Amino acid sequence: MSNETIRGNMLSRRKLLLAGGVMAAGTCFSGINLRAAVAESQRLGKPLLTDAAFTERLASLRKSPAYRQEIEEMKHSLPAYLDSRYVLNNQQKALIGQLPPEQTLQLNASLDRALQQNLAVRLQMRGNCARLRLEFQFTQQELVITALT
Repeated sequence: MSNETIRGNMLSRRKLLLAGGVMAAGTCFSGINLRAAVAESQRLGKPLLTDAAFTERLASLRKSPAYRQEIEEMKHSLPAYLDSRYVLNNQQKALIGQLPPEQTLQLNASLDRALQQNLAVRLQMRGNCARLRLEFQFTQQELVITALT
């Protein structure tokens, strides 16, 4: 094996371990085949839905006009927004689909405030995947959305 082949395999393992570590931290990926999820992510060219992937995407767009459009699409339909940009497992889809209307209104109001105040948006996922509840915290620099499951 050449060094490039070994390095290529190490990168794949690193990505797999990183994805596994992130998912094990409470992102509702328990009970799924991690390799299949990563393969699906690569096949579709979309990252797995994790708090890191979500936050990184919005951070990369923050200084561009696309940021406002991204937020508006999220406000229009959170399930459609997430499904079009991330690979979600069935459990995540079900939880997001069950988000109560009042929580959706709170999310949209918080996103509006973040846009008005030019704040970054960061997601944190916590819990055991029983049901979804969102909490919102504002700092001087960002809106932190905590998804408690």
